[in-house]
Amino acid sequence: MKFSLLFFLVFASSPLFAQQPVYQQFEVDSAAQPRGGMAYLQLFLQTNLRKPIAAQAAGKAVRTTVTGIIEPDGRLTEVKAIPSNSPDADREAVRVFSLFNAWQPARKGGERVRQAINFPVLFKANEPFVYANGARIDHFDAKYAFVPMGSEQARFRQITPLDANGINNGDVILEKGKGTNWQAVSRTKFVNRLRPANLSGPAAQVVGQQTDDHSWTGTVYTLSMTGDLLEQQHYQNGIPDGMQTTYHENGIVQQQTYSDKESTSSTSWYPTGQLKQTRSTK
Repeated sequence: MKFSLLFFLVFASSPLFAQQPVYQQFEVDSAAQPRGGMAYLQLFLQTNLRKPIAAQAAGKAVRTTVTGIIEPDGRLTEVKAIPSNSPDADREAVRVFSLFNAWQPARKGGERVRQAINFPVLFKANEPFVYANGARIDHFDAKYAFVPMGSEQARFRQITPLDANGINNGDVILEKGKGTNWQAVSRTKFVNRLRPANLSGPAAQVVGQQTDDHSWTGTVYTLSMTGDLLEQQHYQNGIPDGMQTTYHENGIVQQQTYSDKESTSSTSWYPTGQLKQTRSTK
């Protein structure tokens, strides 16, 4: 008898037994909402989404839909994608959407309840480019102005090796010529440098391009030893310039800072995805 009672108590207290029902939006008194409003959720998504390289090359907008459950404590669980024509975009949409855990939960009868959600995720259109054999190929005229592939004005082309995440992983080669006749005129070396562990963090890899005088140029990435993105910073002539982005351990953008000669503006987020602050200085 004691054994039967103990079994019942253990079973009754299990998550499966105690799990609350999941309601649809139209079934609740107050629907779940992202903290701060929908505009903040969209800002979070567009800041964190990394458009798959094949979709970037095509240039077209990609739309996918994710589903999930918003829990009474404001977390998002069971995130899945409704399959689209782009499995890579589906996976990225699930990765980013599942990281947003700053919801005001739904209420029904005065109580917090679980609510199902369907949400469209948009990868915005961009300028298309040629991506072949693991490299981006850009064409320029005699004055180094960008021109589309096939243009009769093309006199230079730049070949930039990129991995599946769009991160440079090889020497950037500049070629001169036209039509099908091209010859290399310069090469910017790809560098993968170990940053030893220090008081500011564990060991990491710093990867990017360096000029002949060993100055960083273009976008430089800091990666964990397992390949997770920790930071990216744009350089010009060895000097940090433009956008700097840092990341939380869970992959969420921690802060984006844009600097020019006149001002500096920054936006930061908590690890839950909730907006922390925006500020601007001159």
